[in-house]
Amino acid sequence: MGVSRGRRCLGMISPAPTLVFVVGPGAVGKMTVGTELAARTAMKLFHNHHTIDLVLRFFPFGSPPFNRLVGEFRRRIIEEVAASDLPGLIFKQSCFSIPPLFSFLPPLLPPPLPAPSVRPVLRRHVLR
Repeated sequence: MGVSRGRRCLGMISPAPTLVFVVGPGAVGKMTVGTELAARTAMKLFHNHHTIDLVLRFFPFGSPPFNRLVGEFRRRIIEEVAASDLPGLIFKQSCFSIPPLFSFLPPLLPPPLPAPSVRPVLRRHVLR
């Protein structure tokens, strides 16, 4: 299934939904950031455990069927949001996740841009 880059609405092309990733180690505030971003936008928050908890009812964590199903559910949800009238999706996930981060992305999506380094900015402000 292809992912549209724009949608028709009242005869006009509207932008494709935005996909936002909130990624980091445990207990750093990913859920807080994702929840606040969802509250300030019309985007839905997709917590990584929405799929993990469902699949754990049937298969052990990290098993081949677990990894396949979690990845497939995530990919399909992103595809459906991309084809919908939703403004976007906020995906919250640990940087230490199984299946590996971004492994579920549809092949038609460009790879995520690397996060800019904040070290030079922090260093500049701290040293002043």
